Amino acid sequence: MNIKQNEMVRKMARELVKNEVMPFDKEMDQKAEFPWHVMKEIAKYGAFGLTEDPAYGGAGLDSYAETIFTEEMAYGSSSIAITLDAHYLAAHIFAKYASKELKDRLMPDMNSGNCIGCFALTEPSAGSDAAGIKSTAHLEGDEWVINGQKAWITNYSVSGFYLLAVLTDKTKGTRGISVIMVEKGNPGLKFGHKEDKMGIRGSDTGELFMSNCRVPKENLIGELGKGFKYCMEVLDIGRHLIGAMSVGVMRRCMDESVKYANERKAFGQSIGKFEAVSFKIADMKIAIETAEALTEKICYLRENKQPFSVPAACLKAYGGQRAVWSADAAIQIHGGNGYSKEFVPERLLRDAKILEIGEGTTEIQKMIIGNSMLSIK
Repeated sequence: MNIKQNEMVRKMARELVKNEVMPFDKEMDQKAEFPWHVMKEIAKYGAFGLTEDPAYGGAGLDSYAETIFTEEMAYGSSSIAITLDAHYLAAHIFAKYASKELKDRLMPDMNSGNCIGCFALTEPSAGSDAAGIKSTAHLEGDEWVINGQKAWITNYSVSGFYLLAVLTDKTKGTRGISVIMVEKGNPGLKFGHKEDKMGIRGSDTGELFMSNCRVPKENLIGELGKGFKYCMEVLDIGRHLIGAMSVGVMRRCMDESVKYANERKAFGQSIGKFEAVSFKIADMKIAIETAEALTEKICYLRENKQPFSVPAACLKAYGGQRAVWSADAAIQIHGGNGYSKEFVPERLLRDAKILEIGEGTTEIQKMIIGNSMLSIK
């Protein structure tokens, strides 16, 4: 870990959040529109290629920088943070497994922010059960022909390319899943329903349909039949980043609560002097410190090429639950004002809820943790 470097990343991210992200988060929520103008500003700071190879225009930083940046973005806007999260997942798979030819063609634009990435795993019948995908791909000559549907895909209509998890051999179960890249504009790729979401309303979420979608056989990412392995790898990273988002959300809940508790007067004194309020803020701080420590532990494991599936599941489960609790507590501290859209906490609560669902629900995380403890395969 380069402490000085990561301190610079945090400082840069906080300035960016203050000047370019927070001022627009309420507007994103109200309009439910993808904030292209915000993303273009973020791209100027190299945010899309933080950990990627400098040979392709990336910054070449470590996973600490990636999680710090994600945390800070979530402090200002969960919509922005989840957009970057989805891009990072696609970029991680692409950078590790794509052919040199594909990297040469797409990675410079990915790292500059000119091409937002999309990792498409979830389907109507396959969410938490990632092995249940039904989309298929088969070879016809030198082309893959893809058919199927993807649901709840982040960055679904704003991406420049899509990494699709598909069945290339129905007889082999998870060993028959592969990842194939489709570029935007392919006539066989159609955009379906855009989700009208409870929270993270500035992010782009919806359905993809593949109908005889043809791509060159060279668009296979990595090895045939290894797609499920790649998906599980990147889901661990996704859980780590969702955990980092939860820290950012909790910090925002705490800061909004502290500010309000110091300003609001009741019974002749600021409400922060009442234990009913101060204890809630104390619990927020405890949760932040705990989640931050686990986030850093996972960074250490990632940097040292050690397994981190279980710690990532722990962080995802704990962080998501405490972020929702912190937002609810912030509303309670704000009283009636907390229930108003004029104040931040009600939006924080709606945004935080996805942290208990995306990248595998809290229940799935507990299954992963419990099975690992009990050696259940």
